[in-house]
Amino acid sequence: MRVNLSVAIVAMVKKSHEESLTNENSTLESCPMGQNSNSNNSGNISSNVVGEFTWNEKTQGFILGSFYYSYGLANLIGGPTADYFGGRMLIGVATLASAILTILTPMASRLGAGFLITIRVLEGCFHGVTFPAMNKLITKWYTTEERSKFTGIIFAGIDFGCVLTFPISGWLCESEFLGGWPSVFYVFGGLSIIWCLFWFTLIRDDPKKHPRISAEELKYILEGSPNTEQKHPVPWSSILGSKYFWTTVIAQTGLIFGYIVMLSELPTYFANILHIPINNNGLLTAMPFLAAWIFSMCYSFAVDKAIKSEYLTILSVRRLSVAISGYGPMLCLIGMCFVNCNVGGAFAVLILSGALVSTVYCGPFSSHSDLSPRFAGTLMGLATAFGATIYELFITTEVQPWNEPKTMNEKVEK
Repeated sequence: MRVNLSVAIVAMVKKSHEESLTNENSTLESCPMGQNSNSNNSGNISSNVVGEFTWNEKTQGFILGSFYYSYGLANLIGGPTADYFGGRMLIGVATLASAILTILTPMASRLGAGFLITIRVLEGCFHGVTFPAMNKLITKWYTTEERSKFTGIIFAGIDFGCVLTFPISGWLCESEFLGGWPSVFYVFGGLSIIWCLFWFTLIRDDPKKHPRISAEELKYILEGSPNTEQKHPVPWSSILGSKYFWTTVIAQTGLIFGYIVMLSELPTYFANILHIPINNNGLLTAMPFLAAWIFSMCYSFAVDKAIKSEYLTILSVRRLSVAISGYGPMLCLIGMCFVNCNVGGAFAVLILSGALVSTVYCGPFSSHSDLSPRFAGTLMGLATAFGATIYELFITTEVQPWNEPKTMNEKVEK
């Protein structure tokens, strides 16, 4: 539900005649139209998809970014709430509310961009509580040694969801099912409601409350996990004064930023810059996330085995994970500057970047549980809220002066 709009908006927006001529009049902002497109000079989506809305790029940017306007604040609230009440109800209710809002998205879009932005802000608010709530569940259900592996596996579900969402959304936009692009929101909203039924039936906040857990498994979990039963007030001053917490915050903020950009902007980049038609756009957009899911699963099992075999300590795994998820994508994205309009090269770089960034789940995402199993949800919420707040305070949608290359005349004059 978080990312389906990223694909759907390509089909929702009507391309003006002026925009369709961009490729003939400029080579600075997009690649030439070529074999990647089958649009018959009608823009960057295939000819049987006709956009419904006349939103300009600035408005589209506001719409895509509006999800994150409330996301940070919701994390801040969701952390302490999950620590006190548990994650099961919080995740279930938030997902159900988001599903209903997703189903209402087509109606809101037709009422106006302001209504759609409101829907997305509310969705961001509900989604924002899920990460800290999940972190709290992880500390309850997995032993200290297993935490790296299962944090990686669980959060890799985000990537697997993208693998399914992007191509299915592209196919639904191309189809006539329920009107084309609106079906994206009806289908994923409906599936999410069904998911909630399974969630409330199968999941419990605490292993001791699960009706189907064996005595042997319960004993194993309890002996390998710290006791967090008693409720205590959140030690805000100690948390905010901890250098280890702020180290985790800085790492998480930097590493996850590029991931969020990929979630929001990849379909638009493929459509408007590389001119990939929408029927292929969703499938190709999913490739970096497929790589991330596969690599994250393999990496999580590998570091788990290394910890159990005492080849690596938990601290070494955290440091290694941050190094891979930070320096690897950095080099890949720098490499994007040199691939130009080489579609194969662009995909290779993005797939490698997606795979490497997935190790973040075994790095700062797991560190919150290391530092404070009792307040893991609060730490995750604070860290995410910090990054979102910095974004909200300083981000702009204005094209920067240094975006435009200097002309030869300007260089000669200087």
